[in-house]
Amino acid sequence: MKKSLILPLLLFALAGFCQTPPSSTTSLKTLIYSQIVPGLTGSVSALKLRTVLNAVSEAIPATPTLSGILYEKYNWVSLADFVDSSSSATVVGGAIRFSNGNGGWKKALGIAQPRMQDHWIMEADVIPGPVSDTLQAVGFGPNSSSDVYARSLAVWINLSTIYTPGGLYLASISNGIPTELAQSASGLPAFAEGDSLHVTLQRDGVSLFATVVNRSNPSPPVSVSYTYSLQYGAAEIAPNTGRFSVFNVAGSPKLIGLKITSQEPKNAALMVIGDSKTVVYAGTQENRYGVLLGQKFRPTIIHGGASDDTGQILRSIQDIISLAPKEATISIGTNDFYKGRSVSATFANYANIVAQLTAANIRVVHLLPFYEESAYTANLLALKALIQSTYAGADIIDCWTPMSRNPPVYLSGDGLHPSPAGHTLIYETILNSGKIRATYNPDPTPTPAPTSGSGSMTQYAYLFVAPGASNMGGFTPIEQASVTELSERTGVQIINGSSSLFAPSHVGVNNYPGLRYMDATHFGIELQLANRVAAGSFRDAPVFLVKCGQGGATFPEWQKGGTFWNNMVAKVDTAKKQIRAQGKVPVVVFVTDLGFNDGIAGYTSTQLKDSLTSFKTRLREQFGFVPILFTEYARGGTVDTFNPPMREVVAGDSYMFLVSSLGLSVDAGGVHFTYGSMKTLTDRIIDTTLQKVGEREAYLINALQSLGAKP
Repeated sequence: MKKSLILPLLLFALAGFCQTPPSSTTSLKTLIYSQIVPGLTGSVSALKLRTVLNAVSEAIPATPTLSGILYEKYNWVSLADFVDSSSSATVVGGAIRFSNGNGGWKKALGIAQPRMQDHWIMEADVIPGPVSDTLQAVGFGPNSSSDVYARSLAVWINLSTIYTPGGLYLASISNGIPTELAQSASGLPAFAEGDSLHVTLQRDGVSLFATVVNRSNPSPPVSVSYTYSLQYGAAEIAPNTGRFSVFNVAGSPKLIGLKITSQEPKNAALMVIGDSKTVVYAGTQENRYGVLLGQKFRPTIIHGGASDDTGQILRSIQDIISLAPKEATISIGTNDFYKGRSVSATFANYANIVAQLTAANIRVVHLLPFYEESAYTANLLALKALIQSTYAGADIIDCWTPMSRNPPVYLSGDGLHPSPAGHTLIYETILNSGKIRATYNPDPTPTPAPTSGSGSMTQYAYLFVAPGASNMGGFTPIEQASVTELSERTGVQIINGSSSLFAPSHVGVNNYPGLRYMDATHFGIELQLANRVAAGSFRDAPVFLVKCGQGGATFPEWQKGGTFWNNMVAKVDTAKKQIRAQGKVPVVVFVTDLGFNDGIAGYTSTQLKDSLTSFKTRLREQFGFVPILFTEYARGGTVDTFNPPMREVVAGDSYMFLVSSLGLSVDAGGVHFTYGSMKTLTDRIIDTTLQKVGEREAYLINALQSLGAKP
């Protein structure tokens, strides 16, 4: 392996493991000198490289990776995995058979461990019983474990011939009473007793998306989606802490498979624990103080459920511990008083939570109760005093006092929940306290060009490489683009399919030449990439883009030695040389959408998985252990059926990342994203890069250079 590839490869490997600088410089120095630096002067075998990476992973704390599979089973001998809430379920031949459903939502089987997560996928394989005009239905989703304010969520499929046969329904369930959120426009065109139906429900923050496909009688999938409002007075609210469950609604369906996957990061910098005041019911997704903190301390997990209390947090404490955040802020207790719990009992629960988190090496930062004007203000003041008298001041942040200075501004109309201005105040209070120890990513500010060895963050540059098909090439119409978006953008330097030198990105001029089927009236990720650079998302790190997506491309066209492959290799090689000539180290991130054309051509799920696995292997053989972002295909249409096998490949690779297409719209062809959705997809690519690939390259570069390794 050439010397020029070793350092970038090492940087990626280290960035994939590094969250904070190692405590022992000597051990890292020994590691680099003994195993890495000698390899810079000669070839390094794959085995030696794996040995180095293993050693590095032990020397440096783990970076966040997705939590992954929480539960997966396709054969049962008993119901021991579940908490049985009068489900009327039995195990028959390895499957779970339901019966005696009464059309309600109180009969359920729930996975034993309660959880409160914002990002997850629940998949179930169901076989209908006799299909008739008698209601048959089964539901899936988190069933609240609250003993007072139960806020549950489910998607249920109608397995009868009444209403919309084969239709999907999203429902919010409050204390066993459902309220319909959304219904699919149509149902499965044909299904019968004994068919295998695959149902998926995904939550991505405040957005829900569900699909069902008939694996026994293939047909286009049926889908439904919904987005919760976070505005004050919203009719329906997101679920609180609960168990992933199967609801026995009616009829006699069988469950033959169940898989639950968490998309929350493990080893996050920060977790924000709370209740509806943390969720925010007086603003938008972007208003939440947890989201604002997540822009500074990456990544941040929001662990908050409406009406959650200390009891609910204790029920989900093992879920929190399993995610292993470095630090956790906690603001909880208001709902305890609404439920009649005394101050002493509430604080006993609170202290139990803190003790368990501390024992798990999760540092706890206490947010004193958020000010409110209610019948329980005195209780909150008493809880506040107990926290202040029990825990060290260095671990306490006073959010009560700042909010109390101007309640009409900082509280919403109910006098309980913080307003958007209140959330901003909470965020600023936490940030300005200086008591969060996670690595802080400050706002971008102009900095002078670095001198050699200055240690500036500008010693590295992001190089996005976008091989694949038409969405990477750029097939979104420019009609809605602004004048600025269609102008020359110096923030992103681009190489297209026919150029070999970087030039400022200019949609309609240099974003399409040399790319099959692309033209001046369409764009890809370059448009929003330039917008985000202008907004300061990358701070002072330069951003470069090699566009090589080709319209109609398939996996066979991207084989080594082919025209597309050779062109990409040449472009990336010259891109790296130009970036290094500017005194920067290229941090290469690959983004691809390959596969949907192969699926349309008839590839099976196995063929799609094998092809994507082979493609990523070829990329890493060529370019080193690079991170690879895979953008999902459009939801709800034919290409959505190709997403599950690709998700499996991504889930099995710690340095591949899934970019969700949840909630995105496409053109009439069902494949290419619309103007707003392509921008959102690009935002997700950028956020995934910044939050999950890592922003520790500057430290790594400085560490290596101080030891004599030069890029």
